[in-house]
Amino acid sequence: MPDIGMKIYKISLYDGDHQRIRFANDGDGSLVEAHLRRVLGRNIIYRNALKQRTYRSELLGDGPDFFHGCIQYGIYGIASNIARGAMLDPDDVVDDGVNGENEFEIIERGVEDLEEIPIYFMCYFPENSRNAYFAFQTYQTRSCAGLVLGHLVGLFNQTHELQELTMTASKVMLSGEHDPAVRDAPVKELTLIRNKMPVDDFDRYVADHVEEIKLKLTIAAVGRGRSLGRYIGYFNTYQRQKDDILIYDGIEFEKAVALVDLGRNKKRKVNLIGYDSSAGSIEISDLIEYDDREFPTVESMMPVFRESIGDISVRLDDQ
Repeated sequence: MPDIGMKIYKISLYDGDHQRIRFANDGDGSLVEAHLRRVLGRNIIYRNALKQRTYRSELLGDGPDFFHGCIQYGIYGIASNIARGAMLDPDDVVDDGVNGENEFEIIERGVEDLEEIPIYFMCYFPENSRNAYFAFQTYQTRSCAGLVLGHLVGLFNQTHELQELTMTASKVMLSGEHDPAVRDAPVKELTLIRNKMPVDDFDRYVADHVEEIKLKLTIAAVGRGRSLGRYIGYFNTYQRQKDDILIYDGIEFEKAVALVDLGRNKKRKVNLIGYDSSAGSIEISDLIEYDDREFPTVESMMPVFRESIGDISVRLDDQ
């Protein structure tokens, strides 16, 4: 099963004096929700030629205080062959005395063929609030949020330029020391990150010639119920350091990300040193169910998304 997570973005609306506008059911405060519903409900492919990515979306039935839907996130690739049926149980493979291969169907994929994966999303507009929220499902901490929000925000601001209305979207990155749910949470994993370093010490692990590599070192607790310690302990230790680096075995790491356990099988990555884009992703793999194709089901994601967005909205409360 793929690692499934959730990233939440805060949506804001500003007037010509850069004052935030409260979201409402009418007037300027209603424009953003109407815009999102209109664009996300069209099921028309939007293409970004530079990124070689596309998306199309459709809305599902409204919830009691939110609307949601599914985005088909498209990726163009190189021409290739797809071997359908090649992944069988080893016991099912027939050895014909020549190559021991099982039978499978070869499908040609052209450069114009689009590979699409479903991404669930949810939008929540708390009543009379300056904040709205847009949550995206992620695979391996990656999502189509940048592509989709870039398009939605750009289109809205272009449409309402004469009205001097500006929509913004920013990823929710609650600082752990200010978040009660994170402060005392046990740390299950600590990942140290060095963005660039010479490959010399790792030559034996690199097949092709490269001059620089990105190094990630993950330290994890072993055993059910065990942890590396409490988040606040790590935070206080790193805050006392004069430099924003961490030295391990002679290597300087400029980023450190903690995976904390929030209970009920919910985990979250939180920055300790520096900024890493994977932080802020809420791990939900063990909270949801999957269909026959191993995609998360909408029915199981919907309550998890709504609960998480609700928690975030209460903590931010118009910030």
